[in-house]
Amino acid sequence: MSSAASQTHQAAIANLGASHLLACGLLLGVVVATSAYLRLGLAGRIVLSAARCAGQLLLLCGFILEPLFQRNSPPLVVGYLALIVALAAREASARLKYGYDGVGRDFFCAFCVGAGSVIVYAAVFVLALDPLWDAKYVVPVSGMVVGNVLTATALGTGNLLSDLAENADRVDLMLARGASWREASLPTLRRATTAALTPTLNSMAVMGLVVMPGMMTGQMLGGQPPMVAGCYQVMIMYLVCAASCLATLALLDMASKRVFDVAEHALRRGAIKT
Repeated sequence: MSSAASQTHQAAIANLGASHLLACGLLLGVVVATSAYLRLGLAGRIVLSAARCAGQLLLLCGFILEPLFQRNSPPLVVGYLALIVALAAREASARLKYGYDGVGRDFFCAFCVGAGSVIVYAAVFVLALDPLWDAKYVVPVSGMVVGNVLTATALGTGNLLSDLAENADRVDLMLARGASWREASLPTLRRATTAALTPTLNSMAVMGLVVMPGMMTGQMLGGQPPMVAGCYQVMIMYLVCAASCLATLALLDMASKRVFDVAEHALRRGAIKT
């Protein structure tokens, strides 16, 4: 392939347009046909989901991220990050089978503590951004971290509340035998924390062997050398693991204090709601 032809080919790959996306979208016809053949009744949902995926992402990129990157204003960056944290907290709390009063607020606070502290650490000590609010780096990294923290915290808190609600007699027995509220909740906290961290640890274990992650793939398609793309992906996974752990610990602590009477060392059964 000549140099000019190679450059034209690379430009076509780097600048996907509507025709390219349409060609890719035609593959969904296989999924629609499968739904029709097996009578799954999913054809409408498949088309709607595909349309929403394309529409939401293109609107996000064209009307929010591009202006945000161009202006690179601290208030806008912080405001956008606060918005995605609020939306993530709402989504995570909505996934729970059991809840309690103020659960959404606790999720928001835990996201700020866990994800926020890790993102600031990365901006200062890892990426050494100047300015620290550089939207081109802070926004994508924050989005990936918050998205993974959402899953971890929802799993951890869901396990905690389900265990306490469905095994309340066991907890009460431990309390009756003289255990403090922390001692009675410790086995549940351990299981909940393990459940929260397991998906991230599993992903880290197979990354590069079975899975080539999305960020790394996107960077290589954008022209970055594989080694650079790989280093960024390792960074993201380490940030995700740390943020998931910190956010989960903060949230489980807040949730425990909501459902236990700390002063009386008693489980408040009525605090856990379906």
